[in-house]
Amino acid sequence: MKNDLLFSGRMIRYFTLMLWLSFCGKAMGQTFSFERHNFEQGLASSQVLSMDQDLFGHLWMMTFSSDVIYQFDGRKFKHHIIPGLSTSDRFKLIRCGRDEKIYLLTSKYLIVYDGRSVRQISTPDGFVPVNDATFLLDGRNQAWLIGGGGRVFKGDAKGFSEVTALLKLKSRALSIFELNDRVYVISEYGELRVYDEVKGFSPVKTFEGLPLDEKFDFASSDNGILVCSTGTTLYQYDASKGSIETAKVFQKRSNSISRIEIDPDGGIWILRHTQNYEASFVDYFKGNTLTSITSLKDFTQAFVIDLFKDSYGTIWFLTDGDGLIELKKYSFESICREEVLPTRTMQLDGALLMGSYRGGMYEIQGGQPRQFPAFEILEGKSIADLDTVRDQLLISTIEKCIYEYNRKLKTTKRIEINSPPIRTVEPDGDSLILGTNSGVYVFYQGAAVQVPSHSKEPLVVSQVLKSAPGRYLVATQNAGLYTWIEGDSLVKVDSVKATFISSLRKDNRGRTWVSGDNQGLWSLDDLLHDIRKIDLDPSMDRFISNIEFINDSTLLLGGMTTLYQVGLIDFAVKRVRRFAKTDGFTGGDFFVNSFRSNLDNSIDILTSSAYRYYPERDRERKPLPTFLKQVIVTNLKGKVYAVPGIGFYQIPSQLRLDKAVSNLTIDFAMMGLRDTTPLYQYILEGQEEDWSIPNEYEQIIFRHLAPGKYTFRVRSSLDRKEWGSEARFQFEILPAFWETPYFVFSILGAGLLLLVVMIRVLSTRKLNRYKELLKIRAEESEKLRKQMAMDFHDEMGNKLASMLAYSELMKVQGNDRMERSQLDHFSNILSEVYSGTRDFIWSIDLKSNNLREILGYLRDYGSVYFEKHRIRFLVENDILSKEFEHQLPEGYNRQVVLIFREAMSNIVKHAHADSVIFNAEKDGHHYIISIKDNGQGFSPNHVAGTGLTNMAKRATSINAQLLVKSNHGVQISLILYNEK
Repeated sequence: MKNDLLFSGRMIRYFTLMLWLSFCGKAMGQTFSFERHNFEQGLASSQVLSMDQDLFGHLWMMTFSSDVIYQFDGRKFKHHIIPGLSTSDRFKLIRCGRDEKIYLLTSKYLIVYDGRSVRQISTPDGFVPVNDATFLLDGRNQAWLIGGGGRVFKGDAKGFSEVTALLKLKSRALSIFELNDRVYVISEYGELRVYDEVKGFSPVKTFEGLPLDEKFDFASSDNGILVCSTGTTLYQYDASKGSIETAKVFQKRSNSISRIEIDPDGGIWILRHTQNYEASFVDYFKGNTLTSITSLKDFTQAFVIDLFKDSYGTIWFLTDGDGLIELKKYSFESICREEVLPTRTMQLDGALLMGSYRGGMYEIQGGQPRQFPAFEILEGKSIADLDTVRDQLLISTIEKCIYEYNRKLKTTKRIEINSPPIRTVEPDGDSLILGTNSGVYVFYQGAAVQVPSHSKEPLVVSQVLKSAPGRYLVATQNAGLYTWIEGDSLVKVDSVKATFISSLRKDNRGRTWVSGDNQGLWSLDDLLHDIRKIDLDPSMDRFISNIEFINDSTLLLGGMTTLYQVGLIDFAVKRVRRFAKTDGFTGGDFFVNSFRSNLDNSIDILTSSAYRYYPERDRERKPLPTFLKQVIVTNLKGKVYAVPGIGFYQIPSQLRLDKAVSNLTIDFAMMGLRDTTPLYQYILEGQEEDWSIPNEYEQIIFRHLAPGKYTFRVRSSLDRKEWGSEARFQFEILPAFWETPYFVFSILGAGLLLLVVMIRVLSTRKLNRYKELLKIRAEESEKLRKQMAMDFHDEMGNKLASMLAYSELMKVQGNDRMERSQLDHFSNILSEVYSGTRDFIWSIDLKSNNLREILGYLRDYGSVYFEKHRIRFLVENDILSKEFEHQLPEGYNRQVVLIFREAMSNIVKHAHADSVIFNAEKDGHHYIISIKDNGQGFSPNHVAGTGLTNMAKRATSINAQLLVKSNHGVQISLILYNEK
């Protein structure tokens, strides 16, 4: 059912295409194609007299227009008004100098045009120009003329002088040309003279083989080849090889040759005029065949004034009445002039056979399809596949049969096969592998046997390809790709993610290439161990209908309506080219699997028309360098300023602008002749970091540029991937006077002076403040010393006085009267002195101001103190954790320690407790240190003693709060506030 829908859809599509073609007429194919350029692009005059090409690749031409010359970039004409040109100047020649100037020759003047100004140089008296071959502008931009009677003149900006006598010619000068940067003059009897700046003219040894007894009627040089013609023969002398070729081209003729050009394919283009210039003739000579271009239907009927070959090898025809005509050398040619909706082609026994959709088989002769008796049996049938085996041509027509054409007997017979309709045939020895609407069949000795598969639906087979001995690949239009080994069943290739497989092709390395829907393109080895998916450019069609190979790294891919050339590097797409009308390809609807390579390396491409593609003719269009055409400088109000520059386009070499004149307009273009608009990217170094988005605009405007140095860079491309050489333009925007270094330095100097004064004032104030701080610190230090002395007296003074009294008593009583209790009391006093001294020293240590250190100290002190009094001491939390890393102000440590030592002493003296809990915790922005006993406590009416009063005073002195609670013991808590 799905296959019927696909087939029906294709029938509707081609019926619509045929209906459209019936209205549009029949396609015609020509070996020579011509394109006219005239008023539609801006060429106001249809009478083109002379043409040349400048260094930027543009064409310049003179017409019969009175004071206008034209510049052509391949897309449009630009006219330049030249004062001094006149309609009375019937003879006009144009040359583009290497100095980028345009030189115009008339019968009166040599006019030099530099893009802005015009300078006129008078030609010699009696000068009568003949044709283009008699005017040379050499590499030094010196003009050489040959006038009537063979008179030779040399000229420059100072004027012309005759040099005829210096040549010492026996016959009149015929042509003047430049070869290897040297100027040559040749006479009508082959005498050659070469010019040297020092020696003047000297004879040249006659070119070997060039006749001296025949009279030449034309001579010129083309890329190192000297071309001369007599009445019937052309001579080509290759200076680099030292060889000469001759060709008898004409019978005896009554007209003369006015121009000869040699195209890149080696063909010779000849322009002839009658003696009175009433008629013109254009001929093309190649391979001993002379073709009359003038008689071609598509060529102009107007008078051809001149031929011109540009630097890219394109031939142009200058006409009197039909404008400028370009010879289009397409890489695509139509191989069938009639519309037959081709499906397959094959070159067989010197004939071109073509299968069609609903039209049977044709033989193509001279671009015309014809049916002959051997194929009458196929009339009205759709040709699906063609293949050869021995002396037979096998033809499938989507029927339950195949047709066999005997190449010797020239007869065709029908072979019935018991199978579904056959789409493709693959010969294999004595067997035929048949791809049908319902799978693969093997036809052997008159019987067709189906190859089993595990597909749940019938396989619509479009192609069967032998990938290795006994191994095949099977392309289907509804279930993807399958592989088949003889004697086994069909197995699906799951790695190829496509439903509609349209084409299978094998390259020179033995790999098979597979195309299909969803931009599917894969490369497979013989054993399917290496399967590569090629990621195509997203801009390409989603369905790839055909594959063919131009070479190992270049593919030809057919989309649904477009043809692509794809360059690969290691299975990765690096270049995509889309063929279009400029290549001679007008597109059309592709049949699946309808490409075929020929023995001459051409490729037949079948769409709604039939084309033959010649890769060797296809000169890939590479991006050329970009050049600057104009730089316009304006101020903020739009006033244009004249800026001196160099070259034809007067591009400034060193541009420095004031800030008030900082608006720049820059025009640019790609070199050469382009019938399509290139894409441009630019960047302004000094302001931007990345290239702009590619666009078609050939102008950029910069406004209000900040002072600084800039480099403008621009490049062009034809495909967004490959970019030509870039053009650069450097310029500088100068700062305003208030932004200059002098102004800035003066402001900085004044500011520095003011700063020095301010610093002096501030330093004096700071010094006074510092003295005040020293005084305050001295007072605080004195106060701290007094406090330390008081603490030392309170801590150890009484104990030392007691020790002194006991020592006096011990002296009086002597050792025999000392009691043990007195010794114990003395020992305790010594211990307290030691402990107090140690605590005092610890309290003045800087690190003891850390809360974590204080808590550690109190924990150690409590453990020793309560153990001595047989009271259990417990620490509830991890008081040494990092959350207690908090630095207290100077002196706080001493007060905290004394508060809790007093609390511990009170517990031992008054509480009668057997257990004490010490704890510390952080609550928001403050810390809580507490000690709790399980002693007898005290009543609410208890009057605080000296110990509690001192503890409260100490807490107040360090901005802390002391809390005392009595409930089953006494809990004393000290709240330290975080003063950050």
